[in-house]
Amino acid sequence: MSSVLDIPIHVKLGHDILLHIFEESRMAGVLQHLSMTCRYIRSESMSILFQSCVAIIERPTTEHFLPTTLWPFVRSFTLIDDCPDITAMRHPTICYTDDRLLCGVLDGPFLRHALNSMPRLQSLTIKLRYNELHGLPWSTLDAVLSVPWLRDIVIQSYIFCPRYFPATALLPEMLPPLTTFSYRLFTTRPLPRSYPAERSALGAVVGNIHGSIETLTLPSESVSFTMFHSKVWERLRSLTLTGEYPIDLSLPLICVLASMPELCVLILAFALPIRNRQSIWPRGASVTFPWPKLTDLTLSFPDPGDQIFAYLPASLRRLSLLCCPHHCFYKWDPLLNYPWHSPILDATEMLEVLDAVQAPSLEAFRLEYRADDVDEALLRRIVTAFPHLTIIEMHRFRAEGDQDVPVTAIAKMLSRLVSLRNLRLHLDFPIMARTWMAEDEKVLWDDLKANAALIARELDSSLDSFGILRWDAYDRDFKWSFFPADPELCDCLPEDSYAILDQIIHRDDWL
Repeated sequence: MSSVLDIPIHVKLGHDILLHIFEESRMAGVLQHLSMTCRYIRSESMSILFQSCVAIIERPTTEHFLPTTLWPFVRSFTLIDDCPDITAMRHPTICYTDDRLLCGVLDGPFLRHALNSMPRLQSLTIKLRYNELHGLPWSTLDAVLSVPWLRDIVIQSYIFCPRYFPATALLPEMLPPLTTFSYRLFTTRPLPRSYPAERSALGAVVGNIHGSIETLTLPSESVSFTMFHSKVWERLRSLTLTGEYPIDLSLPLICVLASMPELCVLILAFALPIRNRQSIWPRGASVTFPWPKLTDLTLSFPDPGDQIFAYLPASLRRLSLLCCPHHCFYKWDPLLNYPWHSPILDATEMLEVLDAVQAPSLEAFRLEYRADDVDEALLRRIVTAFPHLTIIEMHRFRAEGDQDVPVTAIAKMLSRLVSLRNLRLHLDFPIMARTWMAEDEKVLWDDLKANAALIARELDSSLDSFGILRWDAYDRDFKWSFFPADPELCDCLPEDSYAILDQIIHRDDWL
């Protein structure tokens, strides 16, 4: 009779249990070590160990960009372009391309072969190592779209087919039934903001997946909004639009986006190419609210006269009313030359907006405004109308000429939110306006610590930490510095502790 020790491990445990152990080991960061214990474990863990792979591309793609032995196991694949031609639009030398705007290292025929040889591939991300004007040719995109089992595509920083799109080459039946399509361009890119071929290619691709797509992210300048209005997006649950507000629409934006009955998340992070704020649902427009399942809404530069606020459903859980870009970039960095306006709301206007909102179950709220005489009433409205808030991000700018910031009063009011777990504050401290040199960092840090201690004294003990926005003169960036919700610990923080606690707000991060 054989001993139980002689029974193979996969027979004793069962294959499903073994895979579960591998997955738990991966999440704990120990799967690689486990896979080295024996040949059998190594073989069986390959599908978990290599389900997510990253390749950095510096020269034209060959089979060495990822070993062919791993292709059968890849579910999620990220290609990062670090080729020397990324900067070709700014520098005279080119290496692998005959068109400065197009990438020459992501070979279409090779990618078609490689990606179609990954039978488990579900998600593909293609992105630049850093933000530059660099485009993907149609041959590369066509190869990506040739994988019938692909479901998620993310294209980041690249320009989508800026040169030539053969309109007759793409038929609806040729596209995989994508559920996620995310196309993100860096928002501070120079002119032109879009290209005719880009708009044609993007319209053909996105327009033909309207029946399957569930999560969609697009730059506003690169799409035709008639595409949204002319089709029914029956499965779309999340829509994110960034870039400039489309001021040339023939219909109110709520009408353009009305054919999305399952929409839960709507993020409209628009910059304003004109001074006037734009209403999503203008007064006088006869419309029925089209998104009854909406849980998450982001609107930049909200218009107090916008009817949408009076019709938001009780299902709403997250609301963001920030400026895009953040108003602090305009106020604190004189080297910026944005082509957009920043008509930030004052407290009176923000209060008018919130008076119309009936969302007692709201859990997360982000707002940006300039203080005036109703500042206290605005804060009172927030804590009484949204008593279950767990997350607040508040950017409060001082009124013109005002040097006082009522730190204690603000913290005391917010302390009434007993469920609050995540707090971020930008309170426009006067010292920020004059702290431009790196040698001023210690003065700024001492001021932040003192104000953090004032805030911590008023906060509920259930809050572990909170963030304060500050300007970093050395990096020329805005950063969240996080402080413990304990006044004594705030006072004891060393001068250089902000280097550990910081989280950067990038100029291109509007969300």
